[in-house]
Amino acid sequence: MDLGTRQWDPELMRHFKVPESCLPRIVTSAEAVGTLDCGSVLDGVPITGLVGDQQSACVGQMLFEPGMVKNTYGTYPRVDSSPTVPHFNAHCNPNPFQVPVPLCS
Repeated sequence: MDLGTRQWDPELMRHFKVPESCLPRIVTSAEAVGTLDCGSVLDGVPITGLVGDQQSACVGQMLFEPGMVKNTYGTYPRVDSSPTVPHFNAHCNPNPFQVPVPLCS
């Protein structure tokens, strides 16, 4: 994926011999990707609000009150919190949990 264009990279697809038809459609995390069709009153409800693993972990670890914080250690150390004012990224998708923390000065 080319992060600048948010499209599959044709050069990489050729290099790895992966036809674009085998790859999923790239969507933003706020875009509707389908609707429910389960034979209930929920039929037609849009499927949206896909989030990354760290943001999902904030919900799973119940960071619901302002000022609550969690740390993640691994290949990408980071600090997540639930601020009083939501953070908006460059693509205008709300991400109320992400707080940029400089790891070096």
